[in-house]
Amino acid sequence: MEEWLGRLVMNNTKLFSVLILFSVALCGMAHGVVVEGIYLPPVSAKALESALHPLAPEILASYVNRISKTHVFDQFAGQNERLAAEATNAKPLEIGAGFPVDMASEELVGEAILDGDWTVYLTAIQSVDAYGVRLQVDLSGLGGQDEVWVVDPVIARAFGPYTQADARDGGRWLATIPRDTAVLMVRTTGGTMPQVRLTGLSHLFRPIDGLAGDMSKVLVCNIDITGEQDAAIQEASTAVGLVMISYGYNTGLGSGSLINNAATPALEPYFLTANHVIDSQTEVNNTEIIWDYQTSGLDISELPRSEADTLLVTNGTLDGTLISLTSVPVGEYGRAYLGYDTDPPQVNEDVIDMHHPLGSYTRISYGKIRETNLTVTVNNGGTDQTYLRETKIGWDDGVTEGGSSGSTFLYASNLCIGGALTGGPSHICGAGPTVNHDFFSSFRYFYDSISPAYFPGIAPELVSFAVNNGNNFTTSRVIRLNNSSLYDAAEYQASELPDFSDAQWEAYSQSPYFTVSEGLGVKTIYFKVKNVFGESSVVADTITLSEGIQCFGGMSKATRTGIPLQSAAGDLLVCGLLLSSLLFLGRRLRFV
Repeated sequence: MEEWLGRLVMNNTKLFSVLILFSVALCGMAHGVVVEGIYLPPVSAKALESALHPLAPEILASYVNRISKTHVFDQFAGQNERLAAEATNAKPLEIGAGFPVDMASEELVGEAILDGDWTVYLTAIQSVDAYGVRLQVDLSGLGGQDEVWVVDPVIARAFGPYTQADARDGGRWLATIPRDTAVLMVRTTGGTMPQVRLTGLSHLFRPIDGLAGDMSKVLVCNIDITGEQDAAIQEASTAVGLVMISYGYNTGLGSGSLINNAATPALEPYFLTANHVIDSQTEVNNTEIIWDYQTSGLDISELPRSEADTLLVTNGTLDGTLISLTSVPVGEYGRAYLGYDTDPPQVNEDVIDMHHPLGSYTRISYGKIRETNLTVTVNNGGTDQTYLRETKIGWDDGVTEGGSSGSTFLYASNLCIGGALTGGPSHICGAGPTVNHDFFSSFRYFYDSISPAYFPGIAPELVSFAVNNGNNFTTSRVIRLNNSSLYDAAEYQASELPDFSDAQWEAYSQSPYFTVSEGLGVKTIYFKVKNVFGESSVVADTITLSEGIQCFGGMSKATRTGIPLQSAAGDLLVCGLLLSSLLFLGRRLRFV
């Protein structure tokens, strides 16, 4: 990969065996305050199969064939179009409506199935005409030997196990199952029937994958991520997740991305989305992330998933939310943790956005930043919400739709996160960026909310250092120390002593003045910077202090006591004209 240079391979015993680091060149030269991303290569087919199927499909299939009890709910039969039309979308795109249920184990499950040490109880739960089903259960009555799983009966994949430790106040929402039927499996190695209660059901009235229904409502000008030719962008797309959240008994969806915390060696499972997508721990408890939904025709039950774990930070004014996940599986495309850039976005800067419009597979949009630092009022389901520090992006190619909310825009120059999607007007194919634009939160300002509590700060790094912009000579003891740094340098020290024993910390500047010691000759200046998180490495440069005439890049300075000599016309003398000028002025000028 030419774009992701300087990769470093290391061991990581937490989740993965190999890490590949994006280089600082990718995510650190065009913008000042940045963190590089990480890309993990794909796992083997055997490892992926083991992760996707913790219970063997053939065993699950044999269980499904022996189900003795089915519960059919027809509250929303034939009503999908009405439910979609009446959806308020007060949060992100609503795709499911639900209702409470109160059904204990004795009524809920069928006859016991004996399988070695396990006693297994099953029930099929159908919501007529649903594109998908999500079940809410009370796990608080489970014993230490009890497990609950939810099974897709079509492909025989089980999600779980859920134990008493996974119980939540108000009930625990289990993994989403596509199509209209989910199988609830309760098993134990104990001698009594586990006590679990079905407390709610969410009926998905919009399709969430190409197998579940007609996806023609997605705008045709959406651009498939699979058509992207840049392999670096393809790798970055593996950080994008489809977010499924239950609000009460309803279900909504959005988008978001994994984000890298480069200040620690561990791979924290941090996920960034919008505040209007997730804004509370209760919503985090009801959230799952679906990965690798990259092409049409996929069944989401065949894709890796993560469960949300903890709300770390959310900000309703800046429309940002950072959460942690229980774990992050690596799929057949690998997995990326995106870097981020906290420098101010620049008007006309190229950007991209990868997202899940209407809950469909990943699309990509290409555009430019049009305006920055805006105050935007968005109507969410009849309620106006004002967001600050928003960035306006106009799309030249591709669009966004409901379900894209929370997706992160990336600077095209470095593939670093700049903000999360708040919203915008309805897009029209072919309308151009004047109509097809969106507003994104500012990660630059949201970062202040998450660092250093969750993103420990990074000591600054010096990118460049040159005395007097690299000139070799000076006739003045007062010089400039031109430098640039990453990661918010706050102070600097400069000295002619390598141990800085005569120096004091000064407020950081990119070109501070410095007075060298008396005496002609070569002067070596040592320089370093720091912030509250630490100091940079020491750098040094040299310059020669001399008297008289020296040429600098085609120009010359004839000085007396450090003051440039100018011609009568006020122009600085040029090397090529210097001799004749001095002959003319020689009667009045004497160098000391």
